[in-house]
Amino acid sequence: MIKKIFVNFALMLTFFIGYVSFSIAGNGAAAERLPASAATHIILFRDAEVDRFRGRNRALSRRRQVETFAEDVETAHGLTKHFIYSHALNGMAANIPPGRLRALQRDPRILSIEPNRVIRVSAQALPTGVHRIDGDFNVTAAIDNVDTRVDVDIAIIDTGVDLNHPDLNVFQYAYCTPSPVQVKCNEGDIGADDGNGHGTHVSGIAAALDNNSGVVGVAPGARIWAVKVLEDNGSGTLSQVLAGIDYVAANAASIEVANMSLGFTGSSSALDNAISNAVAAGVTFAVSAGNESQDVSAVSPGGHPAVITVSAYADFDGHPNGLSGNAWLGSCTENVDDSFACFSNYGSGVDIMAPGVLILSTYKGGGTRSMSGTSMSSPHVAGAAAIYKMENPAATPADIKVALIARSDPAPCHTASGYCADDPDGIYEPLLMMIDAPYCNDGDGDGLCASVDNCPTVWNSDQADNDLDAIGDVCDADDDNDGLSDVFEVSIGTNTFNADTDGDTLSDYVEVGYDGNASAYLAGSDLNPLLADTDADGIGDAQDTLPLNFNFLDGDIAPLGAPDGVVNAADYMLASRIVMGDLVAGTLELVHGDLYPAAAPDGVIDVSDFVLLMGRIQQ
Repeated sequence: MIKKIFVNFALMLTFFIGYVSFSIAGNGAAAERLPASAATHIILFRDAEVDRFRGRNRALSRRRQVETFAEDVETAHGLTKHFIYSHALNGMAANIPPGRLRALQRDPRILSIEPNRVIRVSAQALPTGVHRIDGDFNVTAAIDNVDTRVDVDIAIIDTGVDLNHPDLNVFQYAYCTPSPVQVKCNEGDIGADDGNGHGTHVSGIAAALDNNSGVVGVAPGARIWAVKVLEDNGSGTLSQVLAGIDYVAANAASIEVANMSLGFTGSSSALDNAISNAVAAGVTFAVSAGNESQDVSAVSPGGHPAVITVSAYADFDGHPNGLSGNAWLGSCTENVDDSFACFSNYGSGVDIMAPGVLILSTYKGGGTRSMSGTSMSSPHVAGAAAIYKMENPAATPADIKVALIARSDPAPCHTASGYCADDPDGIYEPLLMMIDAPYCNDGDGDGLCASVDNCPTVWNSDQADNDLDAIGDVCDADDDNDGLSDVFEVSIGTNTFNADTDGDTLSDYVEVGYDGNASAYLAGSDLNPLLADTDADGIGDAQDTLPLNFNFLDGDIAPLGAPDGVVNAADYMLASRIVMGDLVAGTLELVHGDLYPAAAPDGVIDVSDFVLLMGRIQQ
């Protein structure tokens, strides 16, 4: 619902400089007031109306056709335009005079109207990077301290870039600031210089030069297009971001990859349309998932299905398998080596993880700095996408997304328990890897990739799997798959590789759980899993209707109601009274005195039972 009082959503921006941090805006803070020049609406035009207008104005260029169309709308409704979009989408950002919104909504040329809003760079916390994803082993990246540059163009849609940084190959730059005259990103405007540092840091992760100085990026020396949509305080507006995407789409013939380490809580149909159209034009988008520890479906543009959405991974040494002594604390943290960074957003919409804690990269003023957040994770993927595009020029954005995920490490956390368990949704995104083939993680060194190893954490080249449950015996807590753990079976003496130790056709689990509780074995209440005939009455447990009671030639029924454990004259006298009808046999008497037929007592005590009882007494 359109509101006259604009509600704007800002994401938290936190810089980490050594151990010092400061926050620009809190995620739960009151909505920020947009500056007067930004207090606009995003107005999208109906494509059919624009096409009809173009048909009547063929002499004009594509951009001029949309500009003229927008100016007609502006004049008709008294608007003040700030941006006109003509490539990623058809529309404009403009101020709407009080009382004119409803008339604009009824205009048949208008598809949708939504309020402008504040957008900030994704919040930051602390980095590692290129080495952990094996970027230094990638043949195309060719990281060797020699300045050979990756022949790909990457747009950094951010706070701008330090245009004179000695470790960056800044090829083109544009400043997307609201202007009723310019109405688009102003290419070549030195206002695109980065007064914040965020965009410069992101650029270095993606593409810092391999020049034996400073740092090196994932795609060393790739041409950087600095598209400044966020101001030096780290914030901007939806209209500016749309203008930046529109600029990238207009240059899609040159720009192969775009990175957006920014976002806001909520959604925007205009933003969704712009990204979809820019992707359709051939631009691969890497986007930060965000740092609010929430499902990425709640944020934009991280929730867009056509982008590669990146969560953050903590690594401190550039190597897998964890630092010695750097133990998981049992709770969410980004301070453990080779673990999911707890600040990161999560959810099924996240495609891949990349290093995002204490990442050293370029910074404004020509220097370097360590920063953290999914803002740092995303440009790792942007650089990887650039490398893949250079290797595979015909690859589409969808092809690149599939390939990067296929090459990733599906089990990057160095123990089976805990280190990726911080991810609240239980979906462990794979870690970006820069190798030139599908990733094979052989963490236990047994020569088998984790994806096919039935015990990827313990060496077992024989792949022995006694119970055929796809869990190798050396990892299997229940080797015979009978429902009882091996540890428990050892404690009671049953065979851990045989689900029916005594061979009576009843599994060990059924026998131990005879009393309803399979977590403990209680003699007298449970069947003995080591004996096929627990009560030793000659009737196997599987056939015995009373497997805990000796019921073949038992006969111990006296004293009445409390058998004494022996068969003697007292039992004879009691049985004779029951047979003669002087006494009615109760449950206990039937259990011990109903002896015939031997394997299947018939529920009565009669002459046949009396004869067997006499034989028992005479033994």
